[in-house]
Amino acid sequence: MLNAVNTSKMEVKKSKIQKVEMLPEWSNDYGTYYPHKVTFENGDVAIANKKSKDAFTINQEIQYEIVGQDPAGNNKFKEVQDESYTPGFKKQGGNASFALSYAKDLGIAHINKGAEFGATEIIQVAEKFNKWLNEN
Repeated sequence: MLNAVNTSKMEVKKSKIQKVEMLPEWSNDYGTYYPHKVTFENGDVAIANKKSKDAFTINQEIQYEIVGQDPAGNNKFKEVQDESYTPGFKKQGGNASFALSYAKDLGIAHINKGAEFGATEIIQVAEKFNKWLNEN
Protein backbone atom coordinates (compact mmCIF):
# COMPACT_ATOMS: atom_id res chain seq x y z
CA MET A 1 0.00 0.00 0.00
CA LEU A 2 1.25 3.48 -0.86
CA ASN A 3 1.94 6.03 1.81
CA ALA A 4 -0.72 8.73 1.87
CA VAL A 5 0.56 12.17 0.98
CA ASN A 6 -1.02 15.17 2.67
CA THR A 7 -1.76 17.55 -0.19
CA SER A 8 -3.41 20.23 1.94
CA LYS A 9 -0.07 21.89 2.76
CA MET A 10 2.79 20.99 0.45
CA GLU A 11 6.31 21.96 1.47
CA VAL A 12 8.17 24.01 -1.10
CA LYS A 13 11.83 23.04 -1.17
CA LYS A 14 14.86 24.48 -2.93
CA SER A 15 17.83 22.30 -3.85
CA LYS A 16 20.45 21.67 -6.52
CA ILE A 17 20.17 18.70 -8.82
CA GLN A 18 22.93 16.09 -8.35
CA LYS A 19 21.77 13.43 -10.80
CA VAL A 20 19.22 13.06 -13.61
CA GLU A 21 18.15 9.63 -14.83
CA MET A 22 15.93 9.35 -17.90
CA LEU A 23 13.16 6.77 -17.62
CA PRO A 24 11.26 5.29 -20.60
CA GLU A 25 9.22 7.90 -22.46
CA TRP A 26 5.47 7.57 -22.85
CA SER A 27 2.78 9.23 -24.97
CA ASN A 28 -0.89 10.10 -24.82
CA ASP A 29 -3.26 12.43 -26.70
CA TYR A 30 -1.34 15.45 -25.36
CA GLY A 31 2.08 14.38 -26.64
CA THR A 32 5.22 12.57 -25.59
CA TYR A 33 6.49 12.81 -22.03
CA TYR A 34 10.01 12.20 -20.77
CA PRO A 35 10.13 11.07 -17.12
CA HIS A 36 13.16 12.43 -15.28
CA LYS A 37 14.21 10.74 -12.04
CA VAL A 38 16.02 13.52 -10.19
CA THR A 39 18.31 13.18 -7.18
CA PHE A 40 18.60 16.43 -5.24
CA GLU A 41 21.49 17.67 -3.11
CA ASN A 42 19.21 17.58 -0.03
CA GLY A 43 18.64 13.81 -0.47
CA ASP A 44 15.21 13.89 -2.11
CA VAL A 45 14.69 11.59 -5.09
CA ALA A 46 11.59 12.16 -7.22
CA ILE A 47 10.20 11.90 -10.75
CA ALA A 48 8.76 14.61 -13.01
CA ASN A 49 7.27 14.09 -16.48
CA LYS A 50 8.42 16.76 -18.92
CA LYS A 51 7.81 17.55 -22.58
CA SER A 52 11.55 17.90 -23.29
CA LYS A 53 14.44 15.52 -22.74
CA ASP A 54 16.74 18.22 -21.37
CA ALA A 55 14.39 19.80 -18.82
CA PHE A 56 16.89 19.46 -15.96
CA THR A 57 20.66 19.81 -15.69
CA ILE A 58 23.21 18.85 -13.05
CA ASN A 59 23.83 21.68 -10.53
CA GLN A 60 20.63 23.46 -11.57
CA GLU A 61 18.91 24.84 -8.48
CA ILE A 62 15.12 24.64 -8.52
CA GLN A 63 12.18 25.15 -6.20
CA TYR A 64 9.86 22.16 -6.11
CA GLU A 65 7.35 20.29 -4.04
CA ILE A 66 6.67 16.59 -3.66
CA VAL A 67 3.09 16.11 -4.90
CA GLY A 68 2.49 12.42 -4.33
CA GLN A 69 3.69 9.05 -5.48
CA ASP A 70 3.36 7.02 -8.64
CA PRO A 71 1.91 3.47 -8.56
CA ALA A 72 5.42 2.06 -7.93
CA GLY A 73 5.82 4.24 -4.82
CA ASN A 74 8.28 6.75 -6.33
CA ASN A 75 7.90 10.35 -5.23
CA LYS A 76 6.55 12.73 -7.88
CA PHE A 77 7.49 16.41 -7.91
CA LYS A 78 6.55 19.60 -9.68
CA GLU A 79 8.58 22.74 -10.09
CA VAL A 80 7.34 25.80 -8.20
CA GLN A 81 7.96 29.28 -9.57
CA ASP A 82 9.78 31.55 -7.16
CA GLU A 83 7.10 34.08 -6.14
CA SER A 84 9.66 36.87 -5.96
CA TYR A 85 10.55 36.37 -9.62
CA THR A 86 8.39 38.51 -11.91
CA PRO A 87 10.57 39.98 -14.71
CA GLY A 88 8.85 39.64 -18.05
CA PHE A 89 5.52 38.81 -16.42
CA LYS A 90 5.81 35.25 -17.77
CA LYS A 91 2.82 33.83 -15.91
CA GLN A 92 -0.02 33.48 -18.41
CA GLY A 93 -3.24 35.11 -17.29
CA GLY A 94 -3.47 36.09 -13.67
CA ASN A 95 -2.88 39.45 -12.06
CA ALA A 96 0.56 40.12 -13.54
CA SER A 97 -0.77 39.82 -17.08
CA PHE A 98 -3.71 42.10 -16.36
CA ALA A 99 -1.45 44.62 -14.61
CA LEU A 100 0.93 44.78 -17.56
CA SER A 101 -1.95 45.21 -20.00
CA TYR A 102 -3.48 48.03 -17.94
CA ALA A 103 -0.09 49.74 -17.58
CA LYS A 104 0.44 49.55 -21.35
CA ASP A 105 -2.98 51.15 -21.94
CA LEU A 106 -2.15 53.91 -19.48
CA GLY A 107 1.18 54.47 -21.24
CA ILE A 108 -0.53 54.78 -24.62
CA ALA A 109 -2.96 57.32 -23.18
CA HIS A 110 -0.04 59.37 -21.81
CA ILE A 111 1.85 59.18 -25.11
CA ASN A 112 -1.26 60.26 -27.02
CA LYS A 113 -1.36 63.37 -24.81
CA GLY A 114 2.27 64.14 -25.69
CA ALA A 115 3.86 62.86 -22.48
CA GLU A 116 7.00 60.73 -22.32
CA PHE A 117 6.11 57.22 -21.15
CA GLY A 118 8.53 54.42 -21.97
CA ALA A 119 8.98 50.76 -21.12
CA THR A 120 10.54 51.55 -17.73
CA GLU A 121 7.49 53.55 -16.67
CA ILE A 122 5.13 50.86 -17.98
CA ILE A 123 6.92 48.20 -15.90
CA GLN A 124 6.86 50.43 -12.79
CA VAL A 125 3.13 51.07 -13.16
CA ALA A 126 2.48 47.37 -13.87
CA GLU A 127 4.31 46.39 -10.68
CA LYS A 128 2.13 48.81 -8.68
CA PHE A 129 -1.05 47.52 -10.33
CA ASN A 130 0.04 43.91 -9.74
CA LYS A 131 0.79 44.58 -6.08
CA TRP A 132 -2.62 46.20 -5.61
CA LEU A 133 -4.41 43.34 -7.40
CA ASN A 134 -2.64 40.73 -5.26
CA GLU A 135 -3.42 42.55 -2.02
CA ASN A 136 -7.08 43.37 -2.71
